Amino acid sequence: SWDAGHAGFGVTPGKRALDNSMYEWDFNDGVVDYAMEALSHYENVEQLRVDDPSGRIDVPLSERANRVNQWGSNLHISVHGNAAAPSVNGIETFVHPAASAQNRDIALHIHNYVINRTNRRNRGLKEADFQILRATNMNSLLIEGGFMTNPGELALMKTVSYRATVGRAIADAIVTKFNLRRRNEVVNQPANVIRYIDTGGYA
Repeated sequence: SWDAGHAGFGVTPGKRALDNSMYEWDFNDGVVDYAMEALSHYENVEQLRVDDPSGRIDVPLSERANRVNQWGSNLHISVHGNAAAPSVNGIETFVHPAASAQNRDIALHIHNYVINRTNRRNRGLKEADFQILRATNMNSLLIEGGFMTNPGELALMKTVSYRATVGRAIADAIVTKFNLRRRNEVVNQPANVIRYIDTGGYA
C-alpha cells in the first residue's frame, strides 16, 4: 500500500518549495504513480493508495492508516519531500523506533536501491515516531526523496525523470526483496520478427 504525503494545490499549508514553484505532493504523487505502475506488471501484487490521488484533499493520517490496516496490507510506503536549511541534501528513510528487524531490513533494502539509482547523498535509515509509521499494523517505511529547500535537489524533484527513477527504484527493490515474478504479458509480435531497437534500424 502507498500514500503520497500531504496534498497539493496549497491544501496542506507550507508543504511546498520556498519559491512556490512546486508543491511537495507533486513530487510524492509522481513517485507513487511510477512505483505502482512498475509493480503492476508482477504476479500476486495488489496495491492500494490511501491519499487522495487528485491531491485536492489532505486525507488525515489516521484515516490513511485505518484504510491500510483494514485492507490488510503487507507493506506500507509513504513518500515525502524533505525540508531543512538550503545546504542540506540527500535521501533518508524512516522506520518506527519499535519496527521489527524484518521491517528495518526491508526499509534498508529499498533505501539502498533508491540511493544507488539516484546517486544522491545517503542520509541513511533513521527512526522516527511518525504517525503513519506508528498507526499502521504492518511493515512500513517513510522515504524522503530529496530536500525541496536545496536548490539542486528541488530542480531534480521537479523533473519527471527523477520522480520516475525514485518510483521505479522502490518498485524494483520490492521485486528483488520478495522474489516477485513478472507477469506473462502477451506482446503482439510475430515470433519470426527480429527487432532492431538500438541500431537506428527497425523498431
